Amino acid sequence: MLNKYPIEDWYLRYMELGSLNDIGKNFGVSFATIGRFIKMYLQNEYGLVVNDLKKYRDGYYANEWIYLHEIQGLTLKEIAKENNLDERTVSRILKKFGHKVRKYHPVPVYSCNESYFENIDCHEKAYWLGFIYADGCVTFDYKRNSYIVSIALQKSDKKHLESFKNYINSNHPIGKDGRGCVQIRIYSRKMFYDLEKWGVTPNKSKIVIFPNNIDAEYYSSFILGYFDGDGTIYSGEKKSVRAIFSLCSGSRKMLEQIQQVLVDKLKIGFNKIGFSGGTFKLAYGGNVKVSLIRDWLYSNSSVYLGRKKQEFFNVEAMEYEYVMFKCPTCNKIKEKPISETHLRRKTKLPVTFCSHSCATTFYNYYRGTEKDKKLINENIVKVIKKNRRRYFE
Repeated sequence: MLNKYPIEDWYLRYMELGSLNDIGKNFGVSFATIGRFIKMYLQNEYGLVVNDLKKYRDGYYANEWIYLHEIQGLTLKEIAKENNLDERTVSRILKKFGHKVRKYHPVPVYSCNESYFENIDCHEKAYWLGFIYADGCVTFDYKRNSYIVSIALQKSDKKHLESFKNYINSNHPIGKDGRGCVQIRIYSRKMFYDLEKWGVTPNKSKIVIFPNNIDAEYYSSFILGYFDGDGTIYSGEKKSVRAIFSLCSGSRKMLEQIQQVLVDKLKIGFNKIGFSGGTFKLAYGGNVKVSLIRDWLYSNSSVYLGRKKQEFFNVEAMEYEYVMFKCPTCNKIKEKPISETHLRRKTKLPVTFCSHSCATTFYNYYRGTEKDKKLINENIVKVIKKNRRRYFE
């Protein structure tokens, strides 16, 4: 039955905004038959169950026309002329799908390099991909049939959004969102689907995974971008651990994959991934590990968030408290970090020794005499502050 009629031809004529009546008159078939066979064709060829052909066709065109009208700034008259239609027909279809038609006011024309993320072939693209993974999102506005790529940052980081605009050659304005943050919104179907190809999907927070489809040479720049969005560098509570590098994510899988990259590239160990307040956290402490991570992250990318880089490199200037002491057993004068000084709980004597053997010898012969007390009083010579710069050579 289907092969008896040129159904594909009917479908194409109808999608070119022809009427079922006109198609039926040309082929000597009723409009009801034309409609029934087009529905069957859509189901067999595309797996689509369409109950309302007119709504299906109008929706097909409305998506494109909204983009032309809202983003490209074309008037209804220009859109109608391109499709050989009456302006009222275009207006009716757009209004049918909830789009507010602007007839008389000029529409700002915003543009950018929509193909910027088509290929991740340089460190700068990898960086911005990682940054969007952390602080960006892609959404589909069902009311307007619009594809949106957006990034929101705190006010102090507005210059970083300006930098992003420069890389994608954008003239989009930077506005504010409801939380008081600065935000850029780009309406682009092309950029939406390119980012989706690399793993940036709507509502990605808890399901996002590391983009293994980018070249391994760009991993450092990608993770740097992710760190600038959802990472921190700070001083630890324990004096023995002065610098801590951490990444946060709603997806445990994402942090596990980043950790695997760090282990493979830098030969550092695995750390336990913590969970608090609905967020997973990966952290590395200690200046040796943090400096390795820092040098690798900033080794290739020319773009970064300035304040976080400054915090990262301030780790080098962190001061450590050392105590200069005179061992009461062997009388040698030495230096030790305060965190490594010995305090025997049994006697509660605030005495620092150069070794455990000296400590044991002193306690075995301690009698609390004036001589012993004098040795204790002379134990601490002074407390000094200095940098462990050898870790950063």
